[in-house]
Amino acid sequence: MLKKTTLREIKGSLGRYLAIMLIVALGVGFFSGLKVTKEDMIATADDYVREYALYDFELFSSLGFDDESVRIIGDTGGIKSAEGSVTQDILVESSAVTDEVIKFMSMTKDVNRLCLKYGRLPEKPDECVVDADQLASALETEDLAGAGELVLSGNNDEDDLEKFRYRKYKIVGAVTTPLYMNFERGSSELGNGSVSGFAVIPGDGFDSDLYTEIYVKLESGAGAYSDEYDEACDEVKPELKKAGKAAAAARYEDVVSEAREKLDKQKKKYQDKVDKVEREKKKAYSELASALEKIQDGEKKLASGEKKIKAGKGKIRKSERLLRKSSKAISKNEKKIKKNRMKLNASQKELDKNSEEVAKQKAELEAQKEYMPEEAYKQAAAQIAAAEKELRAGQKKLDRGAAKIRAGEKKIAKGKKQIAAGKRKAAAGKAEIKKNEKELKKAREELADARKEYEEGKAEADDKFAEADEKLQDGARKLEKAEKKIRKIKKGKSYVYGREINIGYSTFESNAGIVESIATVFPLFFFLVAALVCMTTMTRMIDEQRTQIGVLKALGYSNHSVLATYLFYSGSAALTGAISGFFIGCKVFPSVIWHAYGMMLNMADRPVAYNINVPLLAVSLVTALVCSTGATWISCAQDFSVAPAQLIRPKAPKDGKRILLERIPFIWNRLGFLRKVSMRNIFRYKKRFFMMVIGISGCTALLIAGFGISTTVKNVAEFQYSEIEKYDYTVSFDTNMTKEKQDDFTGYAGEHARNILFVHSSGADVTCGRTTVTANLIASDDKGFPGFIDLHDGQGDIAFPGKGEAVVCRKFRDHYNVKKGDVITVKEGSKH
Repeated sequence: MLKKTTLREIKGSLGRYLAIMLIVALGVGFFSGLKVTKEDMIATADDYVREYALYDFELFSSLGFDDESVRIIGDTGGIKSAEGSVTQDILVESSAVTDEVIKFMSMTKDVNRLCLKYGRLPEKPDECVVDADQLASALETEDLAGAGELVLSGNNDEDDLEKFRYRKYKIVGAVTTPLYMNFERGSSELGNGSVSGFAVIPGDGFDSDLYTEIYVKLESGAGAYSDEYDEACDEVKPELKKAGKAAAAARYEDVVSEAREKLDKQKKKYQDKVDKVEREKKKAYSELASALEKIQDGEKKLASGEKKIKAGKGKIRKSERLLRKSSKAISKNEKKIKKNRMKLNASQKELDKNSEEVAKQKAELEAQKEYMPEEAYKQAAAQIAAAEKELRAGQKKLDRGAAKIRAGEKKIAKGKKQIAAGKRKAAAGKAEIKKNEKELKKAREELADARKEYEEGKAEADDKFAEADEKLQDGARKLEKAEKKIRKIKKGKSYVYGREINIGYSTFESNAGIVESIATVFPLFFFLVAALVCMTTMTRMIDEQRTQIGVLKALGYSNHSVLATYLFYSGSAALTGAISGFFIGCKVFPSVIWHAYGMMLNMADRPVAYNINVPLLAVSLVTALVCSTGATWISCAQDFSVAPAQLIRPKAPKDGKRILLERIPFIWNRLGFLRKVSMRNIFRYKKRFFMMVIGISGCTALLIAGFGISTTVKNVAEFQYSEIEKYDYTVSFDTNMTKEKQDDFTGYAGEHARNILFVHSSGADVTCGRTTVTANLIASDDKGFPGFIDLHDGQGDIAFPGKGEAVVCRKFRDHYNVKKGDVITVKEGSKH
């Protein structure tokens, strides 16, 4: 009869029954749904990393790895497979991507398998597949028809470009990889410090015989994020470190051997160059010495010729002086002879005249001989004879003078002939000297040209061999430097990292943990509200059925039997609500949260791996039953201690008591009648009062929390840029800014900016325990960031860190439990 009565009661108060069931279903659904979400997300992620074989360990080495290194690592116990890979950050330009940092990776077979979204995998070394979540969306196509190429930018360092076999890679598909489980692509030393996406090419697409890392898969089949998986990794890691050291040692020997071999070849080439230069130098300077000797001989001959010409010119000048002197003497003699001849001719004429006169006197004498006395005749004859004798003597004298004049004339003629001959000889000498001078001038010019050619040849040879010697010295320095480098080559260091350094993997567990943390707080409100609803509902129900309870007890039913009907009423509602809430919550919440995280995950298109957590189901059922039946028992216990006769009668009101306000006349006397009644009722029915207060408090707390979160998020930007980062603009440079370049930029932008501060900023992957996050590293000089970034906490300003020190933000400190004195590890790309 009691069972029928209970069923009728449920049917008659279906709304009340459903209210209890729904509030319990809501609390259990929230609790179980949020609690099981992490398990479902972890299970889904585990299925994903199993399907696409995400590595268990990643090994790096300061000297790189080769095939022998991969073999050594693969032979380690507990290792299922080991595979080398090449990664390189590079600046890429294309129609959709311009000078963005892309991480190029070589395609692996057994580890980190690719999930092809569309297109096909690369088949040729100059083909690639791109990031489906980042780059493919930028290309705005799904079939990638005409998607174009990824072109390596000319702004890259030549050393980075040399690692690639091609400068263009054709895009043939879009993929995802377990290496990037979320939207973050890590940091880089290039560009703006962040990686925009990845591209995968065949191993032949790289021009390198070395691997930058080795990926390792374990034989253990433990699930991801589980304690069993951590134990398996911890068990293998020591042996893997030993194998890594062995591989690094072998690689060190190979590197030193290769370096020695290359150095020996370079030394041989250097010695060959030295010998060649010495031979060329000997030959060149021998030819120059021979040419100089010829030039010196020519200069001697030229000096001798000049001396001879000078002597010839002196002789000719002397001869000409003598000829001029002789010519003057002859001219003088000619004048003298001419004068003497004139005198001679005059004397001859006078002599002839005297002779004629004497002959006439003689003829006259002879004609008068007869008539003259003998004495007079003899005296006259004697006088005529004396005159004739004197005339003959004068004639002889004249003849001697004429002979002498003729002799002088002959001598003059001979002198003239000699002078003419001398002039001819002098003219011939001058002509010959002129000829010799021309020849000498030509020889001098030739000698000057030869001297010039010699000097130029010597200067050219000196420059040539000085440059050659400088190059040889530079080569010797390089060889010495290479020798020092070889001696300084440190034994290779190997680094063994687990999945915790993978940002996507570690962040996924952190995000799933956030959901689990929420499950420990918010469901408590719903369970509390469910308990309050049950208590209120059952209290009111028992108050309404007080008479019926008294009748049942009067008919002989025990307290336990009657109480069981009400416990069944609330318990069945709680049980039904708990079961339905559990299954609905375990289905709805993981799906909703997985979909919400989908924008950050590259595996969001995978269905959620639902799990039935039996212990959680048991806890949910027990909690729901305790809340509902416990509230029912508290509500009913007092009434079952009363006699049936008293239960049949209406319940007597509680005794009136003076409340605290009545003892304060100043307030109580000023209250109206209805307010006084309300005050008495509040303090008379304390249970209802506290239920109301707790319910309203919980709802208000949720509202305030929501508004508080909204207000906090809304003001984050204002606080960030008004109290912490106070600068207005950030300018990024693609080249290192030397002091001169900084001064140039300051001069250029000084008229537009009040203050300019040069800092180094780059992204880096920071490892804290088993978690790796991307952090922004900012460094300045010893003066810090005055006026640009304010370092402070709730207690005051923070001093700028010194060398080897760092300041982290409060969130980083709280989230990763970092305290003063701890050491953090910075991982930039593949360099540690």
